[in-house]
Amino acid sequence: LIITLWLQGFEYSEIARKACHSVESVANYVDKFKRCVALFASGFDVHTVALMVKLSTPLTQEFQRIHSDIKGVPHRLRELEEFLKKNRVRILKRRSQA
Repeated sequence: LIITLWLQGFEYSEIARKACHSVESVANYVDKFKRCVALFASGFDVHTVALMVKLSTPLTQEFQRIHSDIKGVPHRLRELEEFLKKNRVRILKRRSQA
């Protein structure tokens, strides 16, 4: 629900109210979703992503499902794309250093 509302363009405060979560929790979910998407885009599997982001496998699978069927307002999709551009370089550098 939180990620779906975020992709629909709702602000953190609106999402927090609708989902009965704190704004900080909403921000944490969105941040972890973005990190999961970046790792999926880099070729990591669900179980590895879950371990790296410190999420449960079912939540990581839900994030993967949302990502594979992603629909959202243009500014959220741009925000996600910018995050991917910034973080793909970091992920690739870490993998090459291993």
